[in-house]
Amino acid sequence: MSDIQTVSAAIEAVLFASGEPISVKRLAETVEIEEETVYKICKTIQDRLNGEESGICLMELNDCFQMCTKPEFASVVKKALEITRNLPLSQA
Repeated sequence: MSDIQTVSAAIEAVLFASGEPISVKRLAETVEIEEETVYKICKTIQDRLNGEESGICLMELNDCFQMCTKPEFASVVKKALEITRNLPLSQA
């Protein structure tokens, strides 16, 4: 990947799709750039999400990053997931 915006978008997409913490090393291998650069990109994404009117945030856990919902939206997310779980299955 060449330009920093494309790399940043790719890292964000991987973090979103994963649902689990991903190490900086793994992200660096995936986008084929240095770990230090990946770390800086993740911190930039983290700062951007924290400053936005966004329902998600990027958490740093040891040498990993994970996308999560912001704590203030926990009750809404829980309610939505409970509604989905309680929907009856349709007849096939």
